[in-house]
Amino acid sequence: HVEKMIHASAAIGFAQEAERYEKARPSYPDAALLSLAAHARITSTEPSTVLELGAGTGKFTRLLLRLLHPESMFYATEPVKEMLDQLKSKLTVPEGMHFEARQAAAEDLPFSNRMFDAIFCAQAFHWFANMTALTEIHRVLEIGGFLCLAWNERVVEGPYLTALEELIDSYYHDEPRNKTKAWQEVFNDPAAKEMFGPLHHESFSHEQLLENEEQLHDRILSTSAFARQSGEEKERVKDRLSELYNRFKSETGSDIFRIPYETHIYWIQRY
Repeated sequence: HVEKMIHASAAIGFAQEAERYEKARPSYPDAALLSLAAHARITSTEPSTVLELGAGTGKFTRLLLRLLHPESMFYATEPVKEMLDQLKSKLTVPEGMHFEARQAAAEDLPFSNRMFDAIFCAQAFHWFANMTALTEIHRVLEIGGFLCLAWNERVVEGPYLTALEELIDSYYHDEPRNKTKAWQEVFNDPAAKEMFGPLHHESFSHEQLLENEEQLHDRILSTSAFARQSGEEKERVKDRLSELYNRFKSETGSDIFRIPYETHIYWIQRY
């Protein structure tokens, strides 16, 4: 039931590569988290009830846990079972906090009306930027509560990062991507404008340092467009990445392949 609601690339790719995703994806800068929590009026001094959608392997979840009051109630949903298994195995919940992780899609949330003070979603909203999901989010969010979104977006600069981005782009077809910003269109729907206020935005600089070619392989193969490829195709991708990494290494004399990011955060208030 849940699997039917998610895009095939996410369902197949993230199921196959959940472990690689956990190992290779960057975390988020503290400043972005603190700012998002402040905008959502979530503080460590007062218990709150929050939901995280598309929690994946729990990269954002673990950071969010640290910002909440220890007596808060925290629910996380993730439609891909393998990602959820990673999340559960890696998470340490503070004593006194109620935490529940459930397999669920944003289009069909197993929660009661107006249950949450805030809803967070990192690196995932573009997969379910539709009115069905937005109506569900509105239903379970308290009046005046905030929907908070975050993405790490690669900054493309210089020859190596440009070559890397061209390789990545060549494997994307119809998969939803944050990069296109097409997900923002759902908020322009007249029905959405009746449910939510304007979308606010801030960005923060971030980086990921990859220390060898294996780390570069893992980072790129954790992307949905690659994660769903056959074993043979993944080997071809690895060869191209190794070629790029070795060229970088010989031309710059450095082992450290730096990927710069802009971490974008958005918040929008429920009417």
